[in-house]
Amino acid sequence: GNYVCSLLSGFGSLVIFLTLTFKMCELMDIKPFTKFPTMMGLGIVLTTALAAIAFPFKGTGLNFVVTWAGITSTQIDYMGYMAVAFPVSIFVVTLYALVCKFVIRVDVSPLKNFDPAQAGVVLNKLTGEQKLAVVVLVWALFDLCAPAVLPGEWVLVQFLNKLTQFGQVALPIVVFMVIKYKDKPVIEFQRLAAKHVPWELFMMMGVIMPLANFLTADTTGIKQMMTTLVQPLLGLGTVGFLLVVMGVTCLLTNFANNFVVGMIMMPVIYAFSMATDGLTASAALMVLIFMTHFAFLTPGATPFAAIFYSNTKWVKSTDAFKWGIPTIIVLFLCTLPVAYFWSGMIL
Repeated sequence: GNYVCSLLSGFGSLVIFLTLTFKMCELMDIKPFTKFPTMMGLGIVLTTALAAIAFPFKGTGLNFVVTWAGITSTQIDYMGYMAVAFPVSIFVVTLYALVCKFVIRVDVSPLKNFDPAQAGVVLNKLTGEQKLAVVVLVWALFDLCAPAVLPGEWVLVQFLNKLTQFGQVALPIVVFMVIKYKDKPVIEFQRLAAKHVPWELFMMMGVIMPLANFLTADTTGIKQMMTTLVQPLLGLGTVGFLLVVMGVTCLLTNFANNFVVGMIMMPVIYAFSMATDGLTASAALMVLIFMTHFAFLTPGATPFAAIFYSNTKWVKSTDAFKWGIPTIIVLFLCTLPVAYFWSGMIL
């Protein structure tokens, strides 16, 4: 549930589901600092992070795709990206649940007698604005994905290709800006842009895009330097390289910003793929994106983790560290081959 809701609003969903979890613990007399609230909380952090990389045209997923395009001068296919991101995310969530059951052995027996009515759970219908938001989102997704799956000779596909990805997203917004309801535009762009557009993301992208180009420009010498540094790793082979680089990534991302860690590792992956035919660069990128989001061991791992660890009445950082380490090890060892081979088949 949190993963699906986080696709629309990560922080909002995180706060709501953490609150629900701790409220459930109160109602079912589950004690603080036990495995249930800790592992449920970490799972909510993980699924929120996975939702942040589900789409290549928003959030962290967009940052990675744009930076990779700047480094390699190649564009990741959006449809292919999502065809990897969603199945692998489902695999990770399922694997996490299995780890909780068989490795951590979380006691969920109090859930058997849980009555949602006692918690005051009420199912409300979507408002008109919420229904419109769903329509705009689905329309934009269709515009982005249609050119990759429909025949190229179709007039619709040719039209969408001429719009480019920016125009494909803007099309439903512009249409509803023109259409009026009760003498007002259905979408009032100025009001929505002022309140809901993450302008800091756009500012950051304006910095990231030229920096990504600088990373591999011949005049900087960074490409040659990275190639030299990667030379010792060539002897490890593809499997050894992935284990070492992704293992370091998974470790660092729990103590540093996940995107910064990813930016550091992307030139390493690219240099290795250029030096050997054994590595599929796009598949390695997808693995890297997932490994940078197995981040929940410390409050500094992600803003999502920081919110979780602030609930000091329910969780201890030492407990999360103790139970989180074996969880991340299992996620790392199982997800790496699955994500790499599935990405290699799709991209």
